[in-house]
Amino acid sequence: MMENFITVKQYQLKVLKSLLNGAQYCESYNKCDGSVPIQYTNLNGNAVQMEVADFDNSALKTSDGMYIWLGDINNPQRYYVDINGSKRPNKLGVDVFTFDITSKQVISPEQNDNCTKTGTPAGGEEYRGLGCTGHALTDYNPDENAKGYWRNFK
Repeated sequence: MMENFITVKQYQLKVLKSLLNGAQYCESYNKCDGSVPIQYTNLNGNAVQMEVADFDNSALKTSDGMYIWLGDINNPQRYYVDINGSKRPNKLGVDVFTFDITSKQVISPEQNDNCTKTGTPAGGEEYRGLGCTGHALTDYNPDENAKGYWRNFK
């Protein structure tokens, strides 16, 4: 099972790399620029451990500096995107977003109850900000049920 997952994950990255002009393969999602590992945080600034496979956390770096990597074996159809690579803030819901591939092969921006600055995240504090992609794309603040995601989620 694990060998199949690694093979599929590596294949997905190779296909994605071929579609992204100038993308380069990185051995690790948090070392695409060759420096020390990136520390990611949740919306409240607390350090988080990104969900990647311990045995293969490879990624892609696009020509404009974005990092793209795949989820672990528990979330094999999840794509993580750090829209500005190693540049700060490296914060879930601010410059790190998630997309899922649905059973109908549709790319879906993740949107769930972990996207909150003031409430209790459904998955626990570690996941605060994960699941904000849909809200960010529509500029919707889930804490206030109103427009203004980007004014409030910095």
